[in-house]
Amino acid sequence: MQTAERDQFRKRGSELFTEVLRLKKEREEADTDLQRITSARETLRERLKIAQTCVLTDREEEERNILNLENTKTSAIITIPPVEEELKVRSTALVQTAEERAQQRAESSALRLLQEQMEQSLFDIQHRLSVKTNEVHAAHQQIEKLEEKIVELSRHGSTQRDEVTVLQKTISARH
Repeated sequence: MQTAERDQFRKRGSELFTEVLRLKKEREEADTDLQRITSARETLRERLKIAQTCVLTDREEEERNILNLENTKTSAIITIPPVEEELKVRSTALVQTAEERAQQRAESSALRLLQEQMEQSLFDIQHRLSVKTNEVHAAHQQIEKLEEKIVELSRHGSTQRDEVTVLQKTISARH
C-alpha cells in the first residue's frame, strides 16, 4: 500500500506542481497586464494634465485676445478721424499724380510724333542729298570732259593760229 500511496502522493504532487506553475504563469500575466494598465493610466493622467493646461492656456489666450481686441477697437475709434484726413490727402495726391501722368503721356506721345516727323524729314533730306551728290558728280564728269575739249580746242586753235601766221607771212612775202 505504501507504493500505491506513494504513487498517488507523487501523482497528487505532480498535479499540484503543474497547478502551481499554471498559477505562477497566470500571476506573471496578471502582473504584466497590471503594469500595462498602470502605464496606460499614467499616460492618460499625463494627457489629462496637458489637456487641462491647454484648456487653461487657451482660455487665458482668448481673454488676452479679447482685451487686445477691445484695446484695438478703442485705438481705432481714436485714430479714425486722422486716418480719414490722411486718406483725403492721399486721394488728392493720387488724383494729382494721375493728372501729371496723363500729361506726361500726352507729352510723350507728342514727342514721339515729332521724332517720327523728324526722322521722316531726315530721310527725305538724305535722299535729296544723295540725288544732289549724284548730280554734282555727273556735273564734275561733264566739266572734266568739257575741260578736256577746251584743252583740245585750244591746241587746235593754237595750231590754226600758227597756220594763219604762216599763211600771213607767206602772203606778205609774196606781196
